[in-house]
Amino acid sequence: MALLTVAVVACGGEDTASTTTAAVTTTITAAPTTATATTTEAEPVSTTSATPPTTTTTEDPETIIEIVVSGDDVEGDDRYTVALGSEVTISVAADAFEEVHVHGYDLFADIEPGAPGVITFNADIPGIFEVELESAHQLLFELVVTQ
Repeated sequence: MALLTVAVVACGGEDTASTTTAAVTTTITAAPTTATATTTEAEPVSTTSATPPTTTTTEDPETIIEIVVSGDDVEGDDRYTVALGSEVTISVAADAFEEVHVHGYDLFADIEPGAPGVITFNADIPGIFEVELESAHQLLFELVVTQ
């Protein structure tokens, strides 16, 4: 006797409100002379997330990351993921004189109020790299470079 079970699960996208469809299971039992099929379907279940995603992932060959810093507040995601070999441009605007630093790549740019610091580079080193305001030791985000 052979037994085959197939389960399919569909999930919503990255929206803060998403719809999840529960599993659809089909079981087929085969005997030498008989066959039986049973199908069960569940109703969609609606879920809501109170916290929006804080990670951005892109496969684009060029990525532009824009960050705005006002005092201790940082506007932007906590983590950005890019593919190895991507061209990345980081633009950081702040309300104070500062320096933005991309660790691991050892790249720097000066920031002045009204004049953002801009760094453009080829993400050719895989890993996780902190991007921070250097003098304030304030983490802006993590850059993840994947292979």
